[in-house]
Amino acid sequence: MRWQRGARLAVAAIGLATALAVVLLVRERPAQVDPGVTVPVDPGATMQAGSGVDTRHRGDERIGTVAYDEITHFKDGRTGYKNARVTLKDGTVLSAGFAETVGKAASGESPAAEYRLRNGVRLTKPGEGTTLAGESGSYSETTGEASIPGAVTFSRGRMAGRGTGGVYSKEDGSLRVLADVVVTLQVDPPGKPIEATSVTMTFTPATRSMLFDQKARITRASEVLSGDRAVLFLSDNDDHFRAIELRGHASVVPAPGAANGLADMRADDIDLGFHDGGQALRQAALNGQARLVQSATQGGQTIEAPRVDLTMAPDGQTLTDLRAGPTGVTVRLPAVSDAPARTIEAATLAATGTEKSGLLNAVFTDAVRFTEQATAAPGRAASERVGRSRVLTLDLAGKLNALKTATFRQNVTFEATSANGKTAGDADQGVYDAGNGQLVLTPFTTKASRPPHVADGDDVTVDASGRIVIHLNTNSLEAYDDVKTLSRGQRKGSARGFFTPGQPVRASSAVFTRDHATKIVKYIGTATAPAWVQQGTGDSRIEGHEIEMHEETGDMRASGRIKSTVVFDAAPAGRGGAAGTPTPTRYDITAETMIYSEKQRAATYAGAPVLLQRPNGETRSRRLVITLARDERRLERLEATDEVTAKLDGGGETKGTRLLYEAATDRYTVRGAPVLVRTRDEAGTCSLARGQVVHFTGTGRNQDWPESENPGGSIAGPYSCTEPLP
Repeated sequence: MRWQRGARLAVAAIGLATALAVVLLVRERPAQVDPGVTVPVDPGATMQAGSGVDTRHRGDERIGTVAYDEITHFKDGRTGYKNARVTLKDGTVLSAGFAETVGKAASGESPAAEYRLRNGVRLTKPGEGTTLAGESGSYSETTGEASIPGAVTFSRGRMAGRGTGGVYSKEDGSLRVLADVVVTLQVDPPGKPIEATSVTMTFTPATRSMLFDQKARITRASEVLSGDRAVLFLSDNDDHFRAIELRGHASVVPAPGAANGLADMRADDIDLGFHDGGQALRQAALNGQARLVQSATQGGQTIEAPRVDLTMAPDGQTLTDLRAGPTGVTVRLPAVSDAPARTIEAATLAATGTEKSGLLNAVFTDAVRFTEQATAAPGRAASERVGRSRVLTLDLAGKLNALKTATFRQNVTFEATSANGKTAGDADQGVYDAGNGQLVLTPFTTKASRPPHVADGDDVTVDASGRIVIHLNTNSLEAYDDVKTLSRGQRKGSARGFFTPGQPVRASSAVFTRDHATKIVKYIGTATAPAWVQQGTGDSRIEGHEIEMHEETGDMRASGRIKSTVVFDAAPAGRGGAAGTPTPTRYDITAETMIYSEKQRAATYAGAPVLLQRPNGETRSRRLVITLARDERRLERLEATDEVTAKLDGGGETKGTRLLYEAATDRYTVRGAPVLVRTRDEAGTCSLARGQVVHFTGTGRNQDWPESENPGGSIAGPYSCTEPLP
């Protein structure tokens, strides 16, 4: 029988009514090619025919065509196509060695609702280059989905892969692979292909994205990306990534053997963005238990926080922006050749820089803790330094561990511990010069709420209204403007000069320095506010423009119209008081300079003039030397030279070129050319004696003019009690 619409048919055991029904179901047939061809008859068929094309409709809508080499209608309602080529409305082509339709058509539709495909199935979408191939499969006209169970291969542009089970959706053009996914992708610039593996994969053309779900792993030339899920967003021509999203247990780690890989990144979720036209990283967002470890070329620093965001230069390695927070930020900076190991903790971090230079500035805020651990080096002892503040700003040279200066602001505290001791300070603001190992503490310029304060070891505290400079490598100090110090650590068991060991010593100056290397402290005053050092309530005090003290030897220097008050035991035990109790005597001395030597136990004053005042007298001279007993805080001798004038106990007075007082015997020796001694008797009259050398006790009444030392003898006579000595 010949069908009128050009199909050559072989009909077995069918009647005319059945044949007419088949004709009605086929609305359009191509012209008959070879009327002489016959088709073998299938026993289960109600009709068989040779090659042709079926047009598929849903109502008046054309939904595709089926081209075939042979068609068979079966008694159970199936229609089979040999070497079928199903072309869908969107141009997608499904080809198979054999295809058959199953299911009943809804009213107004073509009878086939689903195709079963076998003997080699291949889906192709020519406009996109998408292919999906396997041994068998199915296609539903109702859902618009093609499904291939079992092993599949697929490709699209520069992407190719394999897996188990594939599904293509005509509605959105998506392609899903259901298990055992392995994908390779060649991107620009050309090189080693990217390989991705996961349990499932979905490609969505609308977003040009590839979703790798369950155990996702993406291997690039320089790093390995992994997560519970991964989404790759491709460029319009699939030649590079626009972005990658990693969700759940996300990580980006350098690939084995990668010379200059990306940083090691780990978090709950990671989002990556790439520079246009290549695969260099532009941005990364690490969210949830974020941890970023930069490569060795970038300093190897580690950043931990709930969230970390970073921006890279076009080289994909140079950081230009770094953010972390909103709380619990920890930055660990390993030691490098020119910098010690550092750890910074804070609530937030914001760092900025340039593509050329890298990071130049970093700001940490809230509950900041800065810890630096330095190993010993030439000129530097091993140390630990801890700074705390509300805000910390770092001035950087391209990297977080390339620190130039660190500025601490608001509620600043700082501690430095080393073999040189411990130094602790606090202030409104602190600037740490990392290269020079120097910390400068200052108040706020507008309103100081926390003026600089330093505790240098357990023995000295320093307060200033200006700034305090701590040289951390040596623990030496400088302080400026209205400086107040308290020293508590003088050695006990040693009769040190002007100050009693073991008792606090206070000082005030415009400038204060403490050099741990030389063990020297200096106090410098101004013309209107001289420096002073004092013990007790003023019993022992020295004042001048500059005061220098050697903490280890006890030596002292002072200059600049000095004033000193010294309290000594003026007599041996038992003299001038109860038995066994020294009698303290106060001396007030003014001069231009003073030098005290602990080794010699002597203080030398010089000036024009030197004035020594005591309770019952005074001495003036150009030079005065006070010598103390070796093992007691007691005056041993006093020697004045050059234009000496002394007022004695009981109203006496002497004048000469040299005066020696020996405290043990309360004896004076005065020399001069001549020596003058005026004494007052009990009646209130005065007499004057003169000669070359005289010896007497405190009142001057018991005078001894030795003949051997007074060749011309001595002369004595009445003299005014009020007129100056001649």
